Parts: sequence; structure tokens; C-alpha cells
Amino acid sequence: MKKRLADGSKDNPDAACLPIGYMQSHTHSQPRKVIQLPDLIVILYEASAERREIFTDGRPLPKETNLPAYLGYSVGRWDKDVFVVESNGFNDRGVMDWSGHFHSEDLRLTERYRRRDMGHLDLEMVFDDPKTFVRPITMKIGFE
Repeated sequence: MKKRLADGSKDNPDAACLPIGYMQSHTHSQPRKVIQLPDLIVILYEASAERREIFTDGRPLPKETNLPAYLGYSVGRWDKDVFVVESNGFNDRGVMDWSGHFHSEDLRLTERYRRRDMGHLDLEMVFDDPKTFVRPITMKIGFE
């Protein structure tokens, strides 16, 4: 991370028009659109023209995937008024945030979306990657 910052983050995936990490996507100033279908939620991020698919058909999150990707593999479910998304299957070329924190292919991400009220959305993200972090990292974002 220190090397990335010293190099002006020139190896940040966003600089090469590659997918940026979820923390960058969620805090990017460019808009996004959420499309809810019966068994799938699609998020279209204007930043880097990314597309994220969250399967909501009841399938479990696979223990491992054979095709690691920048955005991983995501499944979602409702827990009362909270939409819970679990993701794995990440490659190790992405970054988590604007500072350049990296992760390994063992990253597991859990997101909890809650609509506080009309016009306000709260998001809690837990990054669990035992190869990179001593303990899981929790980040919270409020959208207005």
C-alpha cells in the first residue's frame, strides 16, 4: 500500500479502466443504478462501466470459485429489513479503497444494506481476509 501511494496510485485499477473495488465503487462520485429482478439484482456503476450481479434465487455462496474476478461472486438474501450480500471468488489484483489497500483471493465480503428512511441508505461492509488482515475490517457508509 505504501508503494502504491508513493507511486501516486498509478497501478490503481481505475487508472487502467479496470474494475475498482467495492469500497471505491460505493464512495465514487459517479452515479449507479440498481435493477431488481425476481432472482437477481444488478448494479450498474458508471465508474469504470462496471456491472455487478447479486443472485437472489436462494443459491448458496460457493465455497470456492474456479474463476476469480475483480468483483467476485455474490449472493443476497433478505433478513427482515436488511439486504445481506455475501461475496467471494475475488482475484488478488483489485484494491479495496482509494488508499490502495489490497486483498488476497481469500477475501470474503459481507454487506448489509438497510434503508433508514426515504432517501437514506446505510451500508455496513465486513472484509474478512485472513491472508491479508489480522482480523475482519468493518466499514460503514451512509448514502443520502
